[in-house]
Amino acid sequence: MSDEWTMEDTKNIAKLCGMIGKGVLLGGLGLAIGIPFLGLLSGDKEYPLE
Repeated sequence: MSDEWTMEDTKNIAKLCGMIGKGVLLGGLGLAIGIPFLGLLSGDKEYPLE
């Protein structure tokens, strides 16, 4: 195990950050789409998208 930072390490970190970012983006998008429909399912509003 060397103390040098290699390109392989950089690629692994970038891939990990990309996966985390993609997960956060998809989760946020799912919430943005899903939250109005939760109100619809609970019967509070008839048309949440208007």
